[in-house]
Amino acid sequence: MRRLNVIIAAILLFVVSGCGTIYNVTGHEPWLVGLPPERPIDLFGGLDNDLRWMARGTAPNSSAPLAVVAAAIDMPFSLVGDVVTLPWTAYQSLIVRRASAEPNSLP
Repeated sequence: MRRLNVIIAAILLFVVSGCGTIYNVTGHEPWLVGLPPERPIDLFGGLDNDLRWMARGTAPNSSAPLAVVAAAIDMPFSLVGDVVTLPWTAYQSLIVRRASAEPNSLP
């Protein structure tokens, strides 16, 4: 029975981890799920998202101290996710962003 509990806990931890990377790859602003993408995809943006979540939770007028704990737990998983998605985020942040910034040269 104890082994089953460990397996269930590991699966739940895996499912809820890496949120910063997921938001980065989809281009969504953290905690605004369902809205259109609002930010560019950046290299190691998952860690950036986690740090921004932590900063929101430590603001003087914030009532979300749980954000600091959630982001601290998520940071190692976002680091792994950022390394795994590095080729995609590098392509998106360097090539696609540069192509969209150049004006069209059609006649």
